[in-house]
Amino acid sequence: MHLLNGPREYYVSILFTALSPEINCDVCGKFEPVYGRIARSYQKSNPGKNAVFFLEADFSQNQKAYNALQMTQVPRVWLFPPSELVNYNVSSPHFPYKIGDKALSDPLDFANFISQTVSVNIVVQDEFDPYVFLQYFAGTFVFVLILKKKVLARLARGAIFRILSVVSICILTGGYMFTVIRGVPLIAKNDKGEIMHFSGGAHWQFGLETFIIAGMYLLFVVLMNILCIRLPSIDDPRVRNFGVIFASFAVFWLFNQLTKIYLVKDPGYPYGLTNYI
Repeated sequence: MHLLNGPREYYVSILFTALSPEINCDVCGKFEPVYGRIARSYQKSNPGKNAVFFLEADFSQNQKAYNALQMTQVPRVWLFPPSELVNYNVSSPHFPYKIGDKALSDPLDFANFISQTVSVNIVVQDEFDPYVFLQYFAGTFVFVLILKKKVLARLARGAIFRILSVVSICILTGGYMFTVIRGVPLIAKNDKGEIMHFSGGAHWQFGLETFIIAGMYLLFVVLMNILCIRLPSIDDPRVRNFGVIFASFAVFWLFNQLTKIYLVKDPGYPYGLTNYI
């Protein structure tokens, strides 16, 4: 405990523990990884800043210090402030940290204790465990492999799978997840009590907008499918040409309506072709 003697400009955190098998301190073994994780998180969050040092004092190697401090129970964490704050000796005042059930299950509890006492920021990040990663990777790989060969291979041959895929893509690109995450209303009314299908501003939207935009995207998919796949297979040139003209006009009209919607969201949109149709 000589580290606590003399002038210091930093805090010292000491974990008093007993990890030897003879003592069989189960709580000591559970809290020791938490203590080490917070110490590493402090170093990563505050590179080059020596505001606090983290130490461990095991009973088997520090029995004299335990006797001097009259330490009768472990584990314990004592945080000793800089010597300039108090007149220091080995039994000087300290900040105790209570190791309870929350300390064992939530590392942020100990991190908050250090942060609030020392006035430092500690970002606790999940540590990479290669064994857990390999377990999840192997399980996911096997699941995807079985899903691909046994399930998706059969579904991909049917039209239902393709239709569901297109509908899902249209809904997601239409902003459905935005409405779910933000919890926005499906529809709203203006000052006159009229239903508003589209909200003003490019950074906000109603839930109804997502379905309208998704429906328009879906129509785009259908029309492009007709233009690129269905119409070229028609033998009658008059029917084929009429279909091309009709589908092309429908694509143009649909894009025109989509642009009109964008003008509601952003009145400063510079292209005025929407005024003609």
